[in-house]
This record gives sequence, structure tokens and C-alpha cells, in this order.
Amino acid sequence: MVSPNRNKIAGFRGGRDPAALQENMELLTGQRGNGLDRAITVRELAQLGLINVTRNSQGSVVTKPVLPQAPDDKPISIPDAPVNFSGFGGFGAIMLEWKNPTFNGFAYAEIWRAVPNQDNSAPSIKQAVLIATTPATVFGDVVDPGSTFYYWCRFVNTNNVPGPYQGIDGVKVSTSTNIHDVVDDIGSQMKDSELIKSLSSDISNLSSSVTESQQAIKSINKDGSLAYQSLWSMKAQAGDIKAGIGFLAKSDGTSQVAVSASQFFVFDPNVAGGETQPLFAIDKGNVVIPKALIESATIQILTAQTIVADKVKSGISISSPQIHGGQITGGWAGFGIGGPYRGYHTAISKDGVIETNRLRFKSAQSGTRLEINGDRIEVWENGSIRVRMGRL
Repeated sequence: MVSPNRNKIAGFRGGRDPAALQENMELLTGQRGNGLDRAITVRELAQLGLINVTRNSQGSVVTKPVLPQAPDDKPISIPDAPVNFSGFGGFGAIMLEWKNPTFNGFAYAEIWRAVPNQDNSAPSIKQAVLIATTPATVFGDVVDPGSTFYYWCRFVNTNNVPGPYQGIDGVKVSTSTNIHDVVDDIGSQMKDSELIKSLSSDISNLSSSVTESQQAIKSINKDGSLAYQSLWSMKAQAGDIKAGIGFLAKSDGTSQVAVSASQFFVFDPNVAGGETQPLFAIDKGNVVIPKALIESATIQILTAQTIVADKVKSGISISSPQIHGGQITGGWAGFGIGGPYRGYHTAISKDGVIETNRLRFKSAQSGTRLEINGDRIEVWENGSIRVRMGRL
């Protein structure tokens, strides 16, 4: 006796004879088998809340999947005051940050800013103006180098109700002075320095010589009081090439130490093995430091091969072809430029809401899986489609 021709993958019987059709209908209606091959009707999917059912102008049934939504039956809360609101100044930007709000119904944060008073005293909150709103927990304010501002922050809920500021007093943040301005200022001081003039002057009528000078100068200040300064310098000259070192102390509490040389080295003469390496060197305007311990540094342009740090903060942006490990929290993310969601095809908000017009989902690589591709949902079992909704 020949056994019935069954599809072992799908569990249905092949053939078009009445017996095969009857058996398959009994499997689809659940009258035969273990019920795993029973078909799911559109009515059942609608009753389960998985699809919405409507009819078009011709009376045909139109199904539309119901997108999952996170249940949220909590009432909208009055916003809390921001916690740990702080700022960090770079050169051309100030980065502000605060802890993620925990109240229900958060919409966005407001950033308020004020300039110092003319006497450099702190301004009040009444003088502040709203400069930005953001759903993130960080904000970058682009300003000029050498600027100082006071900032306040408060949260607003989805009912457009604002909460309290982080405090009565604003957070004072300053950006670093432009390095070029600092260099120009030091250059002006050097031009006016008698020590620099002494080291820069030629040694008269000698092609190669060394000279030492000591001076005690007394003069009258512009207010009529006496001013004193003491200068010591040592110079060497060979032809047109000069080198020297000097010290200058003034009675006004300022002092100068100057070195006149195209190269300057600091080295340890007691290195084992007699190997001489500079601990600190200046060569043609470039500073060379093999190892450095720096508590605070202001650097306008930093080029480094490897940076190891506990914290890295950026006031505007961080660009990198690859970011490995760690976790990204707060803010929002956009992928696929040119889409309808903030200019991207896929956007993830700070609250975890995902908006996309390019959804592709496959629950597994096996023959039994759920697939979502744009506006179509398919349910597969043992390599065969059981349910297809949306675009057919």
C-alpha cells in the first residue's frame, strides 16, 4: 500500500484529490492533528488586537498592523529641578550637562543664559534669556573664546508646564582665551622688557665674546613713587649668532627669566649608562616633552596618536569612523540621511521612541519565524507562509 504523499516540512498532504483536500482542510480548521497547523483568521487577529480591520470603497477587507506601544497609565508629573547641572568651557564652545530627569511626562529642557554685569558681578535670573530647548541631557553653546556666561536650566513636561530652575544662582562658565591672543600679549610684554632688549643687543666690536652685566636701576613711577629693578644677564655672541640668559626683578612684585637661544634643553646628567636625553627641549619653536604630568592644560589644537582618559567632554561634536564598546545614554540618534524623521530615515528619541520608514525584522533564521518588511507582516512555519498581512 502506498502511503499518502505528505509535505513533511509543512505537515500538509500533497495532491489535489478529494482525500488530500479534505485532510488539509481539517488540519487548517484544527479538526485534525495537534492544532499547531491550524490557520489564524483575520477575525482572530483583530480580536487579539494585532491588526485593525477596515474596508475600502469596493467593500474588500483591508488589514493594518497595530504597532506596539509601551503602556503608560501614570499621570503627568510636575517637573523636578535639574540635578547636577554643570558646565565646561573649551575654546569656542561651552558644554552643559545634567542628570536624566526621572519624573513622568518629561518633554524637554530649557537652557537660559545671561552675561555678567558691567562690574563683573553675577547677574540674576531675571536678566537671563532662553537660548535653546533640548530633549537630551547635554547641550553645546557655541560662543567666542574668552567669553563668560551664566546658565540656568529647567524641565518642561508634555503638558507644557515648566518646573523650577536648578537654583537661584546661575552656573558660571568661561571659555579659554584664544591662544593667538595670549601669544601676542606675551610678545608685547617681551618687546617692552629691558631684559629682552639687553639679551637681544649686539656685543659691540666683537665677533666672538662673552659678557656679563649687572644693573640696579632706580626710576620714578608715573604716580611719583620710587621703583626699583635689578637685572643680571649673561650673553655670548659668535658673528651674528647670539645666545644669553637673564633675570629681572622689579619692586612691583613681578619678575622675568629669559633665555635667548634657537634651542633650549633641560637634561639629567646622572642617567645610568651615560645616555643623554632631553627632559624638556625647545627646538625652532617646537616644545618637546618626552613625559609630562599636567594638572590643567589649555590646548587649542591637539594632535595625538593615543589618548587615554577617565573622561572626555566635547562642547560641540565628536567625530569618529568607529566607536567600540561602552554604552550611549541620553540624547537621540539618527540613521540614514534624507528621511522624514528629523532628516533621517530612522530616529530614536531620548525617551526610546523609534520612528522609521525602513523597518525590516526577522525573528529567526529558521523556517519558523516572524518577518516584518515595511508595510508587510508574514508568519512562517516550517518554511511555509501561514499569515501575510498588509501589502500582499
